[in-house]
Amino acid sequence: MEIVGMLGLMGGLVCVVAGLMLAVVALLAWLLWAWIRQTRDTPRQLTPRPAEFLRAARAQLLPWHPAALGDLAARWEGEWTSALPTVTMGEFRGVVKSLARPQARGWLAFHLSRTTRREVHMVLCSSARCLTLHTVFHSLWQAAGHVTIQVDGRAWGRAVLPAGVYRRGHIVLQDASGREVGFLRHQARRLVRAGWVGRMTIYYGPVHVRGRPSAEVACTWVKVPNAAQRARSSGYGRPFTPYPALRNMAQPLSEDEEIWLLVAVAVEIMLDILMHDNKRIQDGWTPLPGLQVTFARAEV
Repeated sequence: MEIVGMLGLMGGLVCVVAGLMLAVVALLAWLLWAWIRQTRDTPRQLTPRPAEFLRAARAQLLPWHPAALGDLAARWEGEWTSALPTVTMGEFRGVVKSLARPQARGWLAFHLSRTTRREVHMVLCSSARCLTLHTVFHSLWQAAGHVTIQVDGRAWGRAVLPAGVYRRGHIVLQDASGREVGFLRHQARRLVRAGWVGRMTIYYGPVHVRGRPSAEVACTWVKVPNAAQRARSSGYGRPFTPYPALRNMAQPLSEDEEIWLLVAVAVEIMLDILMHDNKRIQDGWTPLPGLQVTFARAEV
């Protein structure tokens, strides 16, 4: 009886070990499949190169004026290179569209590049000015770090990213001398799904500049492939209905506030790409026919 019992125990252990090995093999196979799916038929670098793309795209943008902030859609159309399954890497570029005129040329053009795990470089331009954002992550997995900001080549300030900012966080805004001038609250979208039915909550984070609530900025952005990207990708479904990038804006806005709101838009586009790029629900299209979308103020 003891021998039978030991044999049974050994058989159980063998089954457990075999199951764990199969799980590891399946995980490795999934990671390899995801990498192949995201890199096949995709160039390692987008062409034309960033400076040429921004120069050409900027020349085609709608003429900028202060009221354009209220017409920004939380939606950009463009192309991108591959993203690894675990960490978003590569290049992303596009044009932020008009809410009232979605077929128009757009208000903003940007290029974002992440070639190392700890650094991200982004340039966002309107027809009137260009913002350059250089992000350094001090803690990779918690995403803590800081964003150094320049406006038309001159030092403007920093945005301090707290730990866990991909999900939610209180982002401190500082001027070029390091003094705190405001904050931005970020909260990633929340998706609850059951089969082919789901509910997505998209959050708007308040932006305060020099003691005044200046606006609320969308923390989730719709990413729509352009013709070049569609030639390399597949699997897109029903489009999202466009929604504003900024809401509840104070009036009138100072020039200082306008620039900080553009900074907030750039930071949110960056966080959305880095957090959600390898999740197909974020590609501006959804495979869920029963998806309901609601909007709320960030709960941070």
